[in-house]
Amino acid sequence: MESLKNNFKGCVGEKMTAFGMVLSLDKSIYKRFHNLIINAPDGTTQIDHVVVSPYGIFVLETKNMKGWIFGTERDANWTQSLYNKKNSFQNPLRQNYRHTKCLAEFLDLSHEVMHSIVFFIGECKLKSRVPENVMTSGVADYIKGFDKVILSDHQISAVEKKISILKNDSSLSNKTHIESLKQRHGDQEENPIKKSRPEVVQVADIATPRIYVFLNNKVLGPYVDEEVFSLVDDNFIQEETQVCIEGSQDWITFKAYLDYIVK
Repeated sequence: MESLKNNFKGCVGEKMTAFGMVLSLDKSIYKRFHNLIINAPDGTTQIDHVVVSPYGIFVLETKNMKGWIFGTERDANWTQSLYNKKNSFQNPLRQNYRHTKCLAEFLDLSHEVMHSIVFFIGECKLKSRVPENVMTSGVADYIKGFDKVILSDHQISAVEKKISILKNDSSLSNKTHIESLKQRHGDQEENPIKKSRPEVVQVADIATPRIYVFLNNKVLGPYVDEEVFSLVDDNFIQEETQVCIEGSQDWITFKAYLDYIVK
């Protein structure tokens, strides 16, 4: 069970960040969107999480890493030090700046309403002085710290509509984004450091283990993470809902599951 959890944690840790936000942000105020792929001047770009609110649009870039992380705001590349090995990766602040610029242009909004957040999850420590929007915890509290209204209800509705249309655009998918990356970087990955993640365990012929959900005295599923996002947003899954990772015999509360995944 522990081995399966560790592999699952490494595989989908970035997406699990959204679940932590779901439980602590009022969804009547903060509208959440996940895994957005939008057109960019040189192809496409992928955004992990976007939170739309009257206080601005929060663009979240997540990094699932271990070890020590070195890098400053001005450095072109940052360094991960793990087991006496060093790996270089693109400055995530610059990476997310590209995301915020592309999203602002797509939404036809000023870049000033964008708030960039870089969130490191996993067993890592930031060893350099970094801006306050780079963190290893406290994402929801950071977001709730913004209290100046800068977007009207009309603007928020327009943003939600555009993003919903974007999510339904079949021409913008993970597959097309990967092809765009290959064209832009050859065979290199957008984030080479992802190679350091634990190897994914194959369960039931799929790369990412799924979870079962116990609702209305029935076991439902298994569901992939995107389907779980929808169940949470529709209030079918609550903190005390019982869930079980595929391949395990243990049932735990969804809150306990989140605490383990995002801690």
